[in-house]
Amino acid sequence: MNRKYILGRILLVIILVAGLLLWPRSTKKENVTNEEAKYYHESMLGFATEKGFYHTDSREFLCFYDFSAQKDVYVCNRPNCKHDSTNSGNNSDTTRCNADLGWTMNTGFTINDRLYLIQVDPIEHLAVITQSDLDRSNQKKIVEFESDYIESFVEKDGVLYLAASSYIMEKDEDGMEAPSGEAETWLYGVDLSIGESKELTPRIKANNASLAIVGVDGNSLYCKNTYFKNPYDGSNFEEAQEQLKWYSFNMDTEKYEEIFSGFSGAGNANISNGKLCGYEGIEWQDGEFGQYNVLLLDLKTSKSNLVASSQEEPQFAKGKVFFKNEEEGKTQYYIYDVVDGEQRTIPGSRVNDFIVSQEAGEYFYGFKIDSQTQESTMCLISKTDFFEGEAKYISLKW
Repeated sequence: MNRKYILGRILLVIILVAGLLLWPRSTKKENVTNEEAKYYHESMLGFATEKGFYHTDSREFLCFYDFSAQKDVYVCNRPNCKHDSTNSGNNSDTTRCNADLGWTMNTGFTINDRLYLIQVDPIEHLAVITQSDLDRSNQKKIVEFESDYIESFVEKDGVLYLAASSYIMEKDEDGMEAPSGEAETWLYGVDLSIGESKELTPRIKANNASLAIVGVDGNSLYCKNTYFKNPYDGSNFEEAQEQLKWYSFNMDTEKYEEIFSGFSGAGNANISNGKLCGYEGIEWQDGEFGQYNVLLLDLKTSKSNLVASSQEEPQFAKGKVFFKNEEEGKTQYYIYDVVDGEQRTIPGSRVNDFIVSQEAGEYFYGFKIDSQTQESTMCLISKTDFFEGEAKYISLKW
């Protein structure tokens, strides 16, 4: 995969989920431990546990990198399984490799000793949530619903909160259905313990609309809704006039309200330490921005300020912003820490050849870019090595 493809996949945030089932008014459940909400943002499946890191290879086979053993293995307990297509395809579930997730878009998470996978088939417009043991044995379908893409979600006390969007379809000249350019967006919830689900907010329809959960703070989810005032065809960005709205959703009261009017830091927006951080692209010319401003907003006061500027698109990873600038003919690398509010230089940073996708315990997970071919491979790198500029990558199955 080339760099442009990878960046496009990372930025993709359109989630389309539909379905309405009977559910109690509140998502709050009795006789459960009030655990801290967990936020997941996976441009492709990749999430850490205390013991290791789940990810997929290029064939969408599920793998697990064990932090202690420093070994990457396929998540399959079938004896003598070759972990390839000969054990998959049209074969029955009794011979299919447990690691094979099929050609679907996948995300996942764990709760205690249970593995949950969310698999989305964009052709069938269907998402399925399955539960299994950590080695993918004892698989059980929890719920299924209409969807084209899922990337960000929150889990709290066994309830999933997902941002949902649904393309409005129309028939083309040949009578085939195709996206009209409009979409509906809303929040959707799934009670994993009983497999019931419901729409949590009213649907909103707009041009090229998408809704994404950008983070969680306390009992509130924070979402960004982007759309265009006029129809957007991929080439008329300025004429289409992109719009942005922010919302909060209280998981206890289910109150959904618009907030943060005027805050423009939507790019890679994320929440850390009670603050919303994202970038705004400016100086649009020849299909790209000439500068990126990193903005920070305090969730309590709603006050925002500019904290950094970059000549290239900055990277984010849970409370940290990585960027670089050309200064006096020399490339200088920086990190801005949302927690302590400090910006400092990083000598010899890996920012130049590694695209951070997300944190994975004491590591960063992302794409290592070959400077000659621009091809990419999935790797882990310790945070220490990343900051010190050491190219000590841990190759993963790919």
